[in-house]
Amino acid sequence: MNQEVPGDADPVQAALEEMLKGPTEDEYLRGYRSHFSERSAGMLRGITRNSSGDVLTLDFADFRNLFGENKVPSPTSFGPGGVMADITWTVFKQFPDVQALRFAFNGDEGVFWSWLAGAPCEPEVFTRNDWEQI
Repeated sequence: MNQEVPGDADPVQAALEEMLKGPTEDEYLRGYRSHFSERSAGMLRGITRNSSGDVLTLDFADFRNLFGENKVPSPTSFGPGGVMADITWTVFKQFPDVQALRFAFNGDEGVFWSWLAGAPCEPEVFTRNDWEQI
């Protein structure tokens, strides 16, 4: 689905902020579904780029309580894995200059990855190659 973003905004941040809002009423009526809704709007705290600009760290407010397993249905997936798929697809599909993503909740990458894995684990870098292999 295509959405307008302000011309002066960082395009990746603007795309993710729009995604986090979920489908508009019109999009919903046309059959678009998403893990995201007004409950997740505004939960992107910020994006930082490495010095070459091709690795982004996406820092979200802690939205684990919104997307626990089976809380938000999607036509194809549930829970953390589906949320991760939506985020990575949004970035890698639209922004070919981005080669890798890091994820954090409130600045803590370990918390994000432990939520995704369902158990404590070390943070990872998710690359474009990882995404293309899915």
